[in-house]
Amino acid sequence: RRSQTAPPNIAAAVVMSTNDSAYPIYVWYDAAQKTILWWSEADISYANEDASQMFMGINFQNSHNVQLLDLRGINTSRTKNMRFMFTEQYQHVKHIDLSEFDTSRAENMRHMFSDLTDLIDFSKFNTKNVKDMSYMFFHSRLPSIDIRNFDTSNVTDMDSMFSALKNVTSLDLSNLNTRRVVNMSNMF
Repeated sequence: RRSQTAPPNIAAAVVMSTNDSAYPIYVWYDAAQKTILWWSEADISYANEDASQMFMGINFQNSHNVQLLDLRGINTSRTKNMRFMFTEQYQHVKHIDLSEFDTSRAENMRHMFSDLTDLIDFSKFNTKNVKDMSYMFFHSRLPSIDIRNFDTSNVTDMDSMFSALKNVTSLDLSNLNTRRVVNMSNMF
């Protein structure tokens, strides 16, 4: 989650921005809130064009119990690769705030939500440029998946997209366009 103030100990924070960034982005873990916080002097903080694995395994790699991923303030309007972005295999994040999440340039969503447990609102997702949705919800523990607003007209790969779902009781695929799909193996 974005912090309104600089880290209490800036020397202990990790710089997560790239070398060509105008301002550094500092990241640190707040144990009391069980949240990873980030802060920057920049007015707009853009995610990289390739943001694959950005939050993948966040609890395992850091041995934390992160409960919230609040992406408000991270501009993803330039991001094309969202592959493995939120995949979790160990301790699961309980909530992901994607209310300002921009997927309009995304082309790859492979394994994006594998193993997740949180209920996610996909109604604002713009998927018109996505070509790869393979394993997108693989092994997911989401209680329901409503992607009727997805534009899948350019998707060519849906391999294992809904394979090994654990808890889903509702799956709305009423507007799924598979005209260009060349790989649907193990889709369910």
